[in-house]
Amino acid sequence: MVELLIVVIVIGVLSVMVAKYYAGSVDSVSLTNTTNNTSSNGSSNTSNASTNKQTKVTISQAANGVVLQTDLTNASNQLKLYYAEHGVYPVAIDCNVTPVADSICLRASGGNVFTYESDLQSFLLSVTDGDGLKWQITNDSSPSLVETP
Repeated sequence: MVELLIVVIVIGVLSVMVAKYYAGSVDSVSLTNTTNNTSSNGSSNTSNASTNKQTKVTISQAANGVVLQTDLTNASNQLKLYYAEHGVYPVAIDCNVTPVADSICLRASGGNVFTYESDLQSFLLSVTDGDGLKWQITNDSSPSLVETP
């Protein structure tokens, strides 16, 4: 019985040490967003054509970003299936009981709302979370970070 008590105490001490280690090492993460610099006359500056803008976000914000990327990827796949069946992308996203014609119902998780634009041959789908992180996807791209707060 004493051996069992010692094992439980050792496991407890180790779990506290591991928790403190991880809590100190994952306070925040960086998301990188590449932006183009353009001079006042409209031409690109070739020596500094792109810069990396580092944005500190919390673990919760990073997790929300992953959720939004997954939502966009899944919604994009549904839109592409619609295109394969109908030859055009839907005109709108409509999840009402009686949706408008040529629409599709897409829902983002966590109460986030999609913004959808289409010319029937291509689409732009974006979503912004409660923290102001905006992600988008098109018919020929993967999810990308557009704006940070």
